[in-house]
Amino acid sequence: MTVTLGHVLFLHGISIGHNIFYFCRPAIEQARWFIRHVPRSAGALPPVLDMEWNAHSPTCTKRPNAAHVRREAKIFMDALERHYGQRPIIYTTVDFYADNQMGRISGAEFWLRSVAGHPSKTYPGQRWTFWQYSGTGIAPGIAGKVDLNAFAGSAAEWARWLARRTR
Repeated sequence: MTVTLGHVLFLHGISIGHNIFYFCRPAIEQARWFIRHVPRSAGALPPVLDMEWNAHSPTCTKRPNAAHVRREAKIFMDALERHYGQRPIIYTTVDFYADNQMGRISGAEFWLRSVAGHPSKTYPGQRWTFWQYSGTGIAPGIAGKVDLNAFAGSAAEWARWLARRTR
């Protein structure tokens, strides 16, 4: 089992919605599914849109062009923002970000995976809120590998971010 930031936040009473985008279904259909299955809850963090290539999918091997990917991401995020009252965060990987020019999505907040180096090196010029810096971490009380993540700021900035982003 991989333990994510969402698991840790849940243990601290902060819920987070997470969606792995599936390129064989329209964005609006996926947004409606997400809204049906992830309730609005007071104090929840914004939803997270997981955008990465899945070479192991037995049912969807599509790799749409970059403009299509960004357009679908915007449709999905707009629908969730209307419903939940806050803009989703985009979780993405180095290759997906580069292939699809994800930095061109206006107003996007990013959770960047970069296990080979600091995001300033692997995503030059891109601001980020969360950084997944390991997929093989160790955490007390948890058996197996854990994703390790960092927030881009101090403890005081984290408190301000939580106050602004948990509604």
